[in-house]
Amino acid sequence: VPIVMLVPAFGGRLVPGPVKIGVAAVFVMVLFPAVSEQAVTLVAIDLSFVVLVLKEVLVGVTIGFLVSLAFSAIEAAGAVIDTARGATLVTALVPELGTRDSVVADLKFQLAIVLFFAFGGHLLAISALVDTFGVFPVDRFPSTAGLAAIADVTIRATSSLFVTAFALAAPIWGASLVADVLLAFLARVAPQMNAFSLGMPLKALLGVAALLLALGLMIPRLVELLLDAAKSIAVWARLFLT
Repeated sequence: VPIVMLVPAFGGRLVPGPVKIGVAAVFVMVLFPAVSEQAVTLVAIDLSFVVLVLKEVLVGVTIGFLVSLAFSAIEAAGAVIDTARGATLVTALVPELGTRDSVVADLKFQLAIVLFFAFGGHLLAISALVDTFGVFPVDRFPSTAGLAAIADVTIRATSSLFVTAFALAAPIWGASLVADVLLAFLARVAPQMNAFSLGMPLKALLGVAALLLALGLMIPRLVELLLDAAKSIAVWARLFLT
């Protein structure tokens, strides 16, 4: 359930509750054969059972958070692009998040979800979830030997969100910088022209053109980022064994 709630590709804030529960139930049916032998030992509902349930919720929240970082980085890249081209006033609804964001941020976010399914990110995520039950058995608590490594990986993954966002937006930032330099020269050569009013629509159009030209180079990087996010589930789980 936390994974369905946190990973935009599997749900979203505006998705009705019964739909989310249905998606979570499908996950249960897919994953149950991998954990059925562990589940038969959980027959008594006592304090230890409640603690084990809380452990599963915590694992689900962590996994959902790690996978959602890739979508957040792609969305942030779109927001950075709209900031560079001066088009942050126009917003659009992002249904999966239940919030409004800039139009390019919404476009890239929806593109990320399509690419996640088109290139099998959901299958990788489910396969990685199955592997986690070997490290996190349903009826036992995991070892705490790798907590330091896990904290380091989680912090690095969170901090890399901003680096990834600016890297994805770099081509459009470059085009915007060139436009600013040209407008500065124009303002010096022809002071009577209003460079500010001329520059706003020019930068907006130039940003869209640069985005379309860079999209072909950007999509493979988006796919790589999303698939790495799905694979990170198993990588994160194996750190408990270090």
